[in-house]
Amino acid sequence: NFLNLIEGNDLILKNDKYFLNKDLNINQNIYFPKNKKLVIKEGINIFFEKKAIFLSEGSILFEGTKKNPIIVNGNKFGSIILKKNDFKIKYTELKNLTNPDLNDKILHGGINIIESNLEISDLTIKNSLSEDAINIISSVSYVDNLKVSETFSDAIDVDFGKIDFKNIFCKNVNNDCFDISGGEVTGMYLEATNIDDKGISFGEESKGKIDLVNLEKNYLAIAVKDGSDLLINEGNLINN
Repeated sequence: NFLNLIEGNDLILKNDKYFLNKDLNINQNIYFPKNKKLVIKEGINIFFEKKAIFLSEGSILFEGTKKNPIIVNGNKFGSIILKKNDFKIKYTELKNLTNPDLNDKILHGGINIIESNLEISDLTIKNSLSEDAINIISSVSYVDNLKVSETFSDAIDVDFGKIDFKNIFCKNVNNDCFDISGGEVTGMYLEATNIDDKGISFGEESKGKIDLVNLEKNYLAIAVKDGSDLLINEGNLINN
């Protein structure tokens, strides 16, 4: 059962957009409906009080700023699903998220983006308890500055779709940093440090190129398999 976010909270409606201007405590599954737009304002704190899912089929802009980022604390209970729409995430920190518990499907991410257009600008993910800190599925993504650290398993998992990134940083990850399956990748800079499995994993006929990688103290620096193709223009590989 999901509570409609519009009905269950005091959102402000202006120019056909809903605005979340105050902190949100989540104690049950909530849903933001499709064909609606939501803006989460800078400085907002979203806190999961119980095991719950924040599911959106409507478009969301996380409008954090460098001075006043948005903080989402899963409290080891919460998970996020963003589905079949346009999503922009700016200056936001996600921490302590886990994978969603659903009866009809299995999702592995603390935050899951499915069949969507995604723009990330300065997103930090910490202390993920899920199989993937972020799982991007069959989406078109642009990433400018994504940092993932202290994860239970994988950091960034991209299944199919396209991803174009400027800067990705992984540190202290218990499995893979950047795991691509059947995807198309264009990237400028990727840094992975102290990764227990692979810094970069390309599988299932993935294709891509990355300008510069710095891979240090990982179990494997790079794995390219299953008919995949990866071009790296410049790489610094140390103590892998």
